Amino acid sequence: MYQFIIMSNINYVRIPHPPRKDIIIAKQLELMLKYQKMNNIKRMCMTNAQILRDLISGPTNSIKVTVIPVICIGAQINIPDTLSICAGHLVVRCGDIIIDPSYEYSHGFTNKKYFYSIGEFSKFAKKMASSPHITKEHIKTFVSLHDTAEKINSGGCYTTDKSYYNNVFDYIENKMKKWGNARVFNINKIFVGGAITDY
Repeated sequence: MYQFIIMSNINYVRIPHPPRKDIIIAKQLELMLKYQKMNNIKRMCMTNAQILRDLISGPTNSIKVTVIPVICIGAQINIPDTLSICAGHLVVRCGDIIIDPSYEYSHGFTNKKYFYSIGEFSKFAKKMASSPHITKEHIKTFVSLHDTAEKINSGGCYTTDKSYYNNVFDYIENKMKKWGNARVFNINKIFVGGAITDY
């Protein structure tokens, strides 16, 4: 089982002296999520996963980064009594940490659960009387995202909106230049969980 970085109810292990690259990744994720919040970005998980993978897997980074499809269920913050399902969602695995790079899900849903297969979700759904059911369209979307994730992980660039991709990178680059070395520990934990940032 992987640890999800964005879940707020996990007890994190404190890292006494995190590597600088982890701090930089946390800051880039924070900025990426802020950009999505400010611009009300929705339904861009493919591009968000591509962006985060590209940010983390630079030429000097030895961390294994992979994009993986998941089924995500949770209660939307504005509709707390109803479980919603997203059977076609992409997240990023960085080492043994799973990061949801989409503000829409990482901050718009509560009581989230992520499943890596339709079988895993089905077992869960059978135990839950009010769990949303998976449709043939959900299955089709989930299977197609496996192919997309494989292509991204092989070095391909799969974005649904190249302009959005470039705008996010520009935003992060400009903010990182201003951020510099002086505020190295100034990371907003509202946007990123404590797995990387709880020192």
